[in-house]
Amino acid sequence: MAKGIISSLIAAIVFFVAGGISARILGTKEGAYSSMFGSFDELACSLLNTTVTDSGSWEFDGHKVIKLGSSNADMRVEPIDGDKITLSVSEVKRRIHVTVSESENSEEIAISICKTSFFGFSFGPDCAAVIGLPKTIYDSLEAGIGSGTMTIKDISAKKNEFDVSSGKLEFTQKADFTAERIDLDMGSGSANISGNANTYIIEISSGSANVNGSANDLNIDIGSGSLTMDTAKTEKFNMGMSSGKFEINGLSGSGEIDVASGKGTAHFTNAAEIDGSEFDISSGSLTVYLPADTNAEINGDVSSGSIVVDCCGVDEKIRDDDRVILGNGGAKISADVSSGKISFLDNQTAVAQVTITKQ
Repeated sequence: MAKGIISSLIAAIVFFVAGGISARILGTKEGAYSSMFGSFDELACSLLNTTVTDSGSWEFDGHKVIKLGSSNADMRVEPIDGDKITLSVSEVKRRIHVTVSESENSEEIAISICKTSFFGFSFGPDCAAVIGLPKTIYDSLEAGIGSGTMTIKDISAKKNEFDVSSGKLEFTQKADFTAERIDLDMGSGSANISGNANTYIIEISSGSANVNGSANDLNIDIGSGSLTMDTAKTEKFNMGMSSGKFEINGLSGSGEIDVASGKGTAHFTNAAEIDGSEFDISSGSLTVYLPADTNAEINGDVSSGSIVVDCCGVDEKIRDDDRVILGNGGAKISADVSSGKISFLDNQTAVAQVTITKQ
């Protein structure tokens, strides 16, 4: 058994070493490095394809769609004067590969920085890179982080897509700008996002994210990990969590929150349009904070676990098929607990008219 394992390891090492030697002797096709190390594919026309061992700087014509990819780099993206996109690389600790390409219509540019080999170790990022983008509103900004860090400061794009395999992402857009869409997809690592968008889509397999910004349409899917979001100001929301933790502040409008397990907290600053909202718990806990002037009726469905209402002057524990009316009622809220606990609490002190009836 041990001999078989050792033989397999030796074969794998020979395969990778031979592959590296043949690549140096025979060369590699364009895009081989970026595809191999987890970045996106290159675009149709190559502008730069080079190995960097020390430092370098380049500039390119402006484009409306920006695609960025990095693996174990410390990358900073910032606005600059002028109409040229600039790229500089420094503090190189090991050989890295830099590729820049554009689409056939010259609308898109893709910049990728990655290590050239799996072998060898370095402590911290392999290099520092600074990308300067002309001050304009871009049609699209895409960024993929294999590892390392990426800081994107004061860049405004209509559509934003961030893919964090691991490492750390910091993103801010101008405070007076509202994007059409911001997508965050996290494998692991961490992300800090600051920006307003009509639509937010946040998917977290693991890791943690902090988001500050408004979203008319908020969509959240958490496998495990954690999410904190402030000033959501939603018109509609859809949140699901398998496990982990989330806390959302500034909710309004109507939607669904589904927690399989873990812990969720939702703060409503406005419940005027909460009608039709559904809160479902399979296991774990969900705490919903409601304003003191909430007018709604909470309909409970309890298999095992509990629904507690301690807000708007009510202090009741809902049994199966109970209905609790807050204020003047009207808006329908569904609370469904298979196992675990849903709590409705005040987010400010108030007294409201209360009526409790049995359906």
